[in-house]
Amino acid sequence: MVRIPTHALHAEKAAAQQRAGKQGEAVAEELFRTSALLGLGVLRKRPTNVVVVGGEARHTAAAGCDYHGHLRGGRAVYVEVKRATSGRLPCEELRQSQRDELARAERDGAIAVVLVLADAIGSAVYALPWRAIEGLVARVPPKDGKDARRKRGIGNPRGTGTLLVLPRGEKSVPLREWPEWKVDLSRPLLDAAAFRSA
Repeated sequence: MVRIPTHALHAEKAAAQQRAGKQGEAVAEELFRTSALLGLGVLRKRPTNVVVVGGEARHTAAAGCDYHGHLRGGRAVYVEVKRATSGRLPCEELRQSQRDELARAERDGAIAVVLVLADAIGSAVYALPWRAIEGLVARVPPKDGKDARRKRGIGNPRGTGTLLVLPRGEKSVPLREWPEWKVDLSRPLLDAAAFRSA
């Protein structure tokens, strides 16, 4: 029997997640770039607050959403990008700081969206308005362990007539439950329903 040190497994998993994240960011960047070229709005990657201490990068502040910007007409937009290799929204992957920022942006009148890259990178994309998924996501504690509050796991996207209940113990929701939020990739991303809804 060969024993592999636990820290080596964690490092390998972290490296794979980082590579997948970079691939996802590349897809999102291209979708945003196309929308910008068509004059629909501008979204930019937000910088992370990192310092190097003893050769190791450390975050100095809680990470918020991945992108922010505005639509044509001036409305602010906040977007968090997630990968869903299993075809399910990984609720626990949304950090508490990201949840808080999306909720605050929505309350303040901005458009807040979780952009989910499902299946093979970019083959299926869902633009989920925060208001449509907040109740479900709140039921699952974030992986970062900073679950400030718990709510009932019920999501009722305004105007869709869809009522979803997350069963106890579930940490993800099948994306097929939201066909109305699937992005038509033959059209610009910022023209998707999530970015047009009030």
